[in-house]
Amino acid sequence: MRLFLVSQLLLVLISVLALTRAQNTSAPTTLAAIAPTTSPSTTSPSTTSPSTTSPSTTSPSTTSPSITSPSTNSSSTTSPSTTSPSTTSPSITSPSTNSSSTTSPSTTSPSTTAPAIAPIISPSTNYPSTTSPSKNSTSTNSTSTNSTSSNSTSTNSSSTTSPSTTAPAPTIFYPFGSAAGDSEHFDAFVNVAFSTPFVFFGRTYNNTYVNNNGLLTFSQPLPESLPYYIPKNGTEDFIAPLWIDPDYFGIRNYSYQEYTSGSVLTRATQDINRYFPQRGFTASWVFVATWEYVQMWNTSVSNLSSAQPISFQVVLISGGGFSFILMNYGDFAVISSPVEAGYDTINSTDYYQIHYANNGSSTPNLNSTTNVNVPGRWAFLVNSGLAPEIFYPFGLSGDTRNAAVDDGSSSVIPLLSPFLFFGRTYRQIYVNNNGHLTFNQPSYQYVPYSFPANGGPDIIAGLWTDLDNRARGVVSYHQYTNGSVLTRATQDINNHFPNLTFSASWVFVATWDKVAYFPNTNTETSFQVVLISGSSFSFILMNYGDIAVTGLQVEAGYDTVSSTDFFVIPGSKNGNSISNLKNSSNVHVPGRWAFRVDSGRNTSNNNIIGLQMKLSSFSDLTQSGNIESVLQQIKQVLVNYHLPSNIELKLRKLQKIKP
Repeated sequence: MRLFLVSQLLLVLISVLALTRAQNTSAPTTLAAIAPTTSPSTTSPSTTSPSTTSPSTTSPSTTSPSITSPSTNSSSTTSPSTTSPSTTSPSITSPSTNSSSTTSPSTTSPSTTAPAIAPIISPSTNYPSTTSPSKNSTSTNSTSTNSTSSNSTSTNSSSTTSPSTTAPAPTIFYPFGSAAGDSEHFDAFVNVAFSTPFVFFGRTYNNTYVNNNGLLTFSQPLPESLPYYIPKNGTEDFIAPLWIDPDYFGIRNYSYQEYTSGSVLTRATQDINRYFPQRGFTASWVFVATWEYVQMWNTSVSNLSSAQPISFQVVLISGGGFSFILMNYGDFAVISSPVEAGYDTINSTDYYQIHYANNGSSTPNLNSTTNVNVPGRWAFLVNSGLAPEIFYPFGLSGDTRNAAVDDGSSSVIPLLSPFLFFGRTYRQIYVNNNGHLTFNQPSYQYVPYSFPANGGPDIIAGLWTDLDNRARGVVSYHQYTNGSVLTRATQDINNHFPNLTFSASWVFVATWDKVAYFPNTNTETSFQVVLISGSSFSFILMNYGDIAVTGLQVEAGYDTVSSTDFFVIPGSKNGNSISNLKNSSNVHVPGRWAFRVDSGRNTSNNNIIGLQMKLSSFSDLTQSGNIESVLQQIKQVLVNYHLPSNIELKLRKLQKIKP
């Protein structure tokens, strides 16, 4: 422990600067060391001077928790907000010290702060959950925040909290600190066993490491002090509400608690249903971890009030097969070390970056940022991780990822095998971040046009809309010319087109995995476009996973030059019902649409003489949206039998006339 003692004739200032991380001295021990310097018998009511009741007594030089004589009572400049464990000790309480002459509302000045007790105070241990993550200590006797009822002149002036650190905690914070029953630590990390497993992007964890550098990790502690850029493509899942260098802070405290019943679960249920309203969620388990830092590494700081606080919190919530995390931000001081906020997974298959900066001074005030319209709060669904079974492999080491650029695209991708698309042969392709494939040039267009466009280029739209992979989601692609993927493609095509004897020789897989809509970065949309060719045949599979609803304009299907061939997937034009794509199909496989696209000409000798369809009710044909869906399904059946895809079906209404 580094101690700086400055003694004067009548008053003794004791300044205790920051503890090193290796030390974990408890507050009671330090108070015991200070208490003997004051004797109850040395204090007398007659020694209290009324003249000391002036606001001018809020002077840093006159504040000290140390030796007090009858003539020195006027130095206790404790403010109304200076409740601290150091100010209370049953053994040194004297009625004779009840004089409030040294108390003034204006004494909550940073100048009254004595850093002597600061390094060993548990910042949040004497506050209810709604109070600031700073800076009250564990004293059980300091039940009042008003210094007029101080216990002793020797402890009355130990106001270790600046005005900025005594403000109530943000209302978005979940309960924390000793008052909430938290376990509190100053160690580098602590391993916490879960009573309920937590699923994080497909991996189930029974414990977490709470690290003092603002990280939750699962497989091992992560003691690195400096954060790295997300996505890391590393070997560790982690959650970083605020990953910073703990050595930058003289006072570091973190606390945690697990809940399986009570009001915290009720609150979590309400929060999640507010941010993710379509899931009917009920929380059954909550884990809350809170970090509180005070920037006091510079030994020239002699007053804790000049050291700005940082407070933040992460809340893990699970129930009914869902997992969520909330990140809550309170006080946020400007710092000069690197910072990172977000989460990352093994190989960065799933990640989200709230902010990263090599120099924390450029970090925004995170308590004013949000993705759920609640300043200071970020919310994420994190249980997903297993892609739908219909998806072809993606996220592997051989995949190529698009840059995280809004409205961006891949560079030109040379095809390992030519792809025949309605009579035109292509040897290159572009994977565009906004959900579509083009052949001749990239497309940065984020507002789709309707098919048929009657003049646009050849285009394949898995889900063309305004997507944004900068903060959430991955856009990737992979080509195959051998192996199990070709075997799977061969089986799929022969199942979906049984009249053909097909063998795949080339497969191209483009995946949009958990990509967000712009600007709603808390949304997730996953889909895939698979190009398959062999011999003279070409096919497209469109696979749909979870699709978030949106008010944006959307388009799914394909279109050709002059729209000689086109198809719109039924229901894909309505963003409010777009999530139903994972349940729709034209090949009896929910979430999958399959098309033969090598030629628009009818090469079949089969003659279609009839078509049988089953309607659930007559109302299926009374609504315009349902009529369009039925017509599109009929058209696809005809196209599967090799009729040109540019055929048009029209519904003619007949009115029965009574005789």
